[in-house]
Amino acid sequence: MSYGGGGPAVVIPIVAMIFYWLIKNGRFRKKDWIIITLILIIAIASGKRQPIIIYPAILFALFVFVSKSIRLHILTLMKYSLVAFLVFYFGVRMTSTMTPEKKIWGSFDISYISKYVSDYYFGNNEKKINIKNENYGSGRGTGFLLYFNPDMLTLYSKKELLFGKGVYEVAIAKYGRFTATSRSDYGIKHKGLIGEAGAIIYTLGYLGTIFIVLFAINIIFSIKNKRLAWLIFFYFLWDFLFYYNQMLFFNSSALIILSIIFCYNSHKNEKIKYFKTVFENNKKKQKSLIVS
Repeated sequence: MSYGGGGPAVVIPIVAMIFYWLIKNGRFRKKDWIIITLILIIAIASGKRQPIIIYPAILFALFVFVSKSIRLHILTLMKYSLVAFLVFYFGVRMTSTMTPEKKIWGSFDISYISKYVSDYYFGNNEKKINIKNENYGSGRGTGFLLYFNPDMLTLYSKKELLFGKGVYEVAIAKYGRFTATSRSDYGIKHKGLIGEAGAIIYTLGYLGTIFIVLFAINIIFSIKNKRLAWLIFFYFLWDFLFYYNQMLFFNSSALIILSIIFCYNSHKNEKIKYFKTVFENNKKKQKSLIVS
């Protein structure tokens, strides 16, 4: 709804990586790791920081949680932990805003990264004090609290709580981009960026928001690999609550998600069909042996 120009560079690399992992059935060779790195460069070249953390985390979860590698051997867990850390390490050093020197290939400082992430999501100490005194929220992190405080979203009547204020004002950005509250004026008590969930609650109310989440759940969990479905769902929630809700509602990333679902389900159906045929053939052979 309140579309963020760089948003696709956040979600597309991640869903593309999931799709590539699925195509390769989780079996990577050297060239596959190069391709995975190149996919991440889409986010790095666009100056996006969220994928630097989320991308290696999801990559790790694919190999360990979805493919159940953790049950095979502890060395496998250590191997993919190292891989995830290396992706994170090089991602940080290739992103100027995440290094103390503010330049590409600057130093890797975990304390600086932690502070940067904290300030980005919750504001620095000075902002926190000022906003606390004014009873305002700040940043994507505290923006999450807005979703449970309708008064801060200026939803006062029961009708507004259920159905929101309508989509028109936000859709045309009448008072600026809704999710960038420091550059808009919708009357909500928040400074800085918030997730698209805030815009949806404001425009469609809690009832409309619930239906959107249920719609997303229905799509995501149509995939027959439930571990993969849970992983995609948790990323959807992250994107929905803190970013632009583009994973399922932006055409490019949505197409990739649908391709993931179709690809896995069709492959699964083929396997079931194959094993069913083998089983029936074996059954026929056994019957013929008994008769003879």
